[in-house]
Amino acid sequence: MAADRIDVIYAGIGAALSCGAAAVAFLRSRAARGSSYAEGVYHMTERSHRRFAALSTAFGAGFLAASRWPGFVIPLLAVYTLLLVLYASSFARGFSGEDD
Repeated sequence: MAADRIDVIYAGIGAALSCGAAAVAFLRSRAARGSSYAEGVYHMTERSHRRFAALSTAFGAGFLAASRWPGFVIPLLAVYTLLLVLYASSFARGFSGEDD
């Protein structure tokens, strides 16, 4: 019974993360153009931000569905966390201010 409760908590954490990331990605897609490094090297354009927002929304729905199926939440959260880290790291170099 405790494992089911932990899965629901993880599903809630995943849903909150995906909703927050979808909002950030949507706002970034509507913002002014990014740096030339972000667009030229990492290809972080309006389209890529919209795609990540859609992907985050799909994962959010997946987390809501996974709260009913124990055992599906942890792998889903692991995959989404990896994608979120990769998305967030694409901003790191663009905002560092170094031009080597």
